[in-house]
Amino acid sequence: MKIVLNYPVEIEKLISNVSLLNSSGQTVTLINFSAVEKDDKYVVYFEPAATLNKDAEYNLYINNELKDEFGIPLLDDVSISFKTEPNNSFVGIIVENFEETGKWIKIDSNKATNGIEKEKTYFEKSSEQKISGEYSGKIVYQFNKEKASLKLEKPQAFNISNSGGEAGIWIYGDLSNNLFTVKLINDNSESFDIVIDTLNWSGWKLKKFGLANLASRNIYLKSFGIKRTQNGEEAGEIYFDDLQISKSVVSAEAEESIPNEFTLEQNFPNPFNPTTTISFKIPIQSVVTLEVLNILGQKVRSLIHKENYAAGTWSVEWDGKSDYGEFMPSGVYLYKIRTADFTEVKKMILIK
Repeated sequence: MKIVLNYPVEIEKLISNVSLLNSSGQTVTLINFSAVEKDDKYVVYFEPAATLNKDAEYNLYINNELKDEFGIPLLDDVSISFKTEPNNSFVGIIVENFEETGKWIKIDSNKATNGIEKEKTYFEKSSEQKISGEYSGKIVYQFNKEKASLKLEKPQAFNISNSGGEAGIWIYGDLSNNLFTVKLINDNSESFDIVIDTLNWSGWKLKKFGLANLASRNIYLKSFGIKRTQNGEEAGEIYFDDLQISKSVVSAEAEESIPNEFTLEQNFPNPFNPTTTISFKIPIQSVVTLEVLNILGQKVRSLIHKENYAAGTWSVEWDGKSDYGEFMPSGVYLYKIRTADFTEVKKMILIK
């Protein structure tokens, strides 16, 4: 979990003034409080001691007695309600359990890896977080430039499908807003770098990707990757476990199913300050571009630039900044999505 404050606050004060309640009003223990300064803000991270229940309502509460380093308290109590995702199960075969690291090439040995701190970027097996077995896979990374990416590759691509269907992998996100990708190869030696999701959550999520639309009977998995985005963190760590293949994935959430049509949703919140979320749906694998424009139609920020996205529902945040890192003034802005088969523009309002 993450909250953003304007000024530094002592960790001890955060621990005593931030609480999480379930729908019955019972307190959920929070642990691992930490904080970093970023873009003149104070970003606080923490997590529940135990995994939250699926499809359950919770309330994050910040007491107005919380004071910053200058002794200034919050004006009011802050209460944020949210609901966890429904249970998402996969009926299939586990083809990689990440119990061993020797099956993968070192990240810094991959030619497609660039912009990393080699000594601070590595893959290992870990018992800290796992879905099953003794271990999960863990990538620790440190980027050193804006357009950076890493690849964790198999020495030889292995077959994960000979009849279409879907694949799924459990990912423990790091709230970095970077992209988790997978590289697939078909019988014609065509490669597909597909965005699985933006790493904008903490905890385990089952993420799925379709295999039926890649113009091939056999589909081979070559690598997993992390790609830094314009508003992505330069460092982080993720876990992943139980790569599975199946002809069907059972989900309790209709939203997780493949959309029937292209849709650009209204941003939320709107009006907003300082960040807002833009969601879109694509029914087929598509190369997506999503831009923020001023009222004259001039590009202000490129949120997604010709990225290959799998069919599904996606979201991206805009932090009110331009491509040059400048905070934009209050006003009406446009956001525009483009794929080969779909274009749409909507308005949003930034207030200060």
